[in-house]
Amino acid sequence: MKLFVRILKNKVFVLVLSFSSGAIYADSGQELYEMNCSACHGVDGVAVLPGAPSFSKGETMEKDDVQLLASISNGLKTMPPWNGILNDEEKKRSLEYIRSLSK
Repeated sequence: MKLFVRILKNKVFVLVLSFSSGAIYADSGQELYEMNCSACHGVDGVAVLPGAPSFSKGETMEKDDVQLLASISNGLKTMPPWNGILNDEEKKRSLEYIRSLSK
């Protein structure tokens, strides 16, 4: 029983580390986007979640960076807030990549 509990704890520990370190160690905006945004906004920027903007179609791209970074930080409608999960630099790199999807 102790061995099972240790293995279980190690698996949970590894799972938690994998989840929490995802955004921290991503190098590029594309990696950040794929790890944190693509589940709703699609890998190619075509939304997969109803109500999420399709970045490849330019939806919401008329907003300036300040507005979009505020949406990323604070959340908007069904999108959760990413403040405290992504730092400011990671948000900027993600937004830079998001803007490239509509070109």
